[in-house]
Parts: sequence; structure tokens; C-alpha cells
Amino acid sequence: ESNVQGSTDQGLLYHILPGYLPTPSASLAKLEEYNKKFTPVTKEPLSANWWQNRPKYVVSFLKAMYGDAAKPENEFGYGWLPRLEDGKSYSWLDLFDAMYRKELKGFFSWGMNPACSGANSNKTRAAMANLEWLVVVNLFDNETASFWKGPGMQPKQIKTEVFFLPCCAFLEKEGSISNSGRWTQWRYKAQEPLGQSLPDGQAFQSAPGGKSHQRLLDQGRHHKGQDIQEGRTGFRLCAAPGRRIDFERQLAVLPEL
Repeated sequence: ESNVQGSTDQGLLYHILPGYLPTPSASLAKLEEYNKKFTPVTKEPLSANWWQNRPKYVVSFLKAMYGDAAKPENEFGYGWLPRLEDGKSYSWLDLFDAMYRKELKGFFSWGMNPACSGANSNKTRAAMANLEWLVVVNLFDNETASFWKGPGMQPKQIKTEVFFLPCCAFLEKEGSISNSGRWTQWRYKAQEPLGQSLPDGQAFQSAPGGKSHQRLLDQGRHHKGQDIQEGRTGFRLCAAPGRRIDFERQLAVLPEL
């Protein structure tokens, strides 16, 4: 299933970055410290120890993120990556436990429906009632967007402000998918989005995000998703209909067609 496999391939889980690179913790302030901790060393002569190449993958990822701004003198932008608090879990259940304890002010529910899919729907809805704001991005209104009028809820007592953003269906946007066969495919959109709905990436990029978000914008990181995907997984050998081949970027000689 593309969604499940993509959550790890594309770094959607909190503990890994794209390319199966561990998310740095707050104590790993320098790139050298990160590489030392997560790069395995072996004395076994027959061991491939492929992850000895992790430092190369990290630099490749940082260059894909920050482009020309990623330079050796600034550790390729390593310091701009978000950090995890040491010893703290940011998993699904832990997030909603923190929300239930009123430790979170806001929450983005992106293509998910936690009011139904959580282990304890009553606790999940009670947790969302403790938020100051909730952003729901989906095709249609769902139980999460309307949690405040669900079973056992008292709408007059809930102060959570809910923002619902319409997103595109898969046929209305281009993007990559990956599956359990480790295939990565690019899919083109079949039609223009309806109404004011936006592709996920465009909607996310348009949302305010503070200083870190502004830093990315200042560095001109406005790549299309396809450009980033090509940079991570290779380059097209044949142009798609209506698209020009960039011969200077090809990594292999085109075969005779």
C-alpha cells in the first residue's frame, strides 16, 4: 500500500527523515556528532556495512533541502533541521496523551481522521477539545473536523477553533508513490483541482510557519515535488509527453529509441 510504505520512504514518521535517516535529537548539535552516533562501524572483513555511507546520504539530503545554501562551512544546513527532545516520543499515542494533558495548543490533522482511527475515540475527542486551534486538511468534512458535535461532546463548552482546508484528490495533483515492492512512481494529474482546493505541498507551503519556514523561503527552496523526487531517486531517461529532457542533468546515455 502506497500510504504505509510512503510513510517511511518519504520520512513522514517523526523518528526518521527521508532516506531512512534518523531524526537528530537536541543533544546532537553538530553534524559530526550526528554521524558518529548513527554511522555503524564493524571490524568484520566480510561485512558490507552499507550504512557506513550514512554521512554521504545525510549531505545528499541536506543539499536537496537547502540547495546552494548547503555548504561545508555551515555543515550543509544541518543546524536548520528540527530536533527531537532527548528521550521524548512523538508517536501518535504520545501526542494525544500530551494533548489530553493540555500540553499542546494546536494540531494539524492532514489526511487523517483521528476521531475515528485512534485507539480510544472518546479520549481522542476529549483531547482535541483542549486545543486552542485545529487545522483539518481533507477532501470532505469528517468526524475530526466536526469532533465538537460528536457523541458526548458539549459544543458550548468547547473553545477549539477549527480550520478546514480542502485538498485535492489524487487525480487532481501530481506526486510520487512508493509501495512494498520498493517501486517509486511519478503520477501526473488528470484534471485541475475543483474549487479552492490545493495540492498538499502547496497548501503546506502557503501556511505560516515562523522563522524556520521563512528561512526556507528566503533560500528560494521552491522546487516542484518532481524536481526533489528526481534528485533523490534518479533522473528520467525519457521525457514524458509535453516535457523536455534536460540532457545536461542526465546521469546515463540515452539509449537509441
